[in-house]
Amino acid sequence: MHILHLVPDLSRTLAEAVRCVRPGGMFIACHTRPERNAIQEAEVEVHELIVKLLGRAPRRRSNVNAEQALREALGPGAKVEQMTLATWTETQTGRHEVDELANRVHSATWEIPDDVLAVAVPRAAEIYERRCGSLDREFETAMQMVAIVVRAT
Repeated sequence: MHILHLVPDLSRTLAEAVRCVRPGGMFIACHTRPERNAIQEAEVEVHELIVKLLGRAPRRRSNVNAEQALREALGPGAKVEQMTLATWTETQTGRHEVDELANRVHSATWEIPDDVLAVAVPRAAEIYERRCGSLDREFETAMQMVAIVVRAT
């Protein structure tokens, strides 16, 4: 859980993981999925801003869909299922998201140079303020823990 986005080549990593699963065995990868709301819309826009400022996507953020990569690793007839393991609600604010960016909480921010981050943080605050109406407006965000299950044949 929360590790696959850190590997440099997700497709190759998943292909090797699947290769190691015995016939009849399972490989399970989990991730969290928030409902789409103003916070997530602002997050997408902030990511686009960082890509623009860096001139590329941060390397630690995989753009490969794990489920698709698993299907490719398994080949035709792959049995891949998605299931929701848990649901809960989190309270989010734009200010919290901006603070997490400024403090490099998430791996996608670790490689952003200080000078780029210094430009990104105030602009991110503007994005969250515009999208959310206020940096301190609270959003109850429904979250899911989703498992992608591969059954080896």
